Amino acid sequence: MNAIRSSEEAQIGADEAEVAFFEGPGFFLADALAEQVNLAMPMKAICRSDCRGLCPQCGANLNHEECHCQTHSSDPRLAPLARVKQVWCKKQ
Repeated sequence: MNAIRSSEEAQIGADEAEVAFFEGPGFFLADALAEQVNLAMPMKAICRSDCRGLCPQCGANLNHEECHCQTHSSDPRLAPLARVKQVWCKKQ
């Protein structure tokens, strides 16, 4: 195993991802178990691959109905990124 300074970036392989490092005199099994459970959970739970989900504002099931919530309530500081996205989409 190569020694890596903390300021450098490194990519690890699947075999190295199984290794954990601990400091101190003890090891809390509950912490390790909680970490593994959190890593195994899906990032976004959906019922099927084409599921549109629920509206985060009103809770309407988007598979059965359209909600009338304002969908463009974005931060004005992100407007330059929105313009970059529009330009990129036009080029596609």
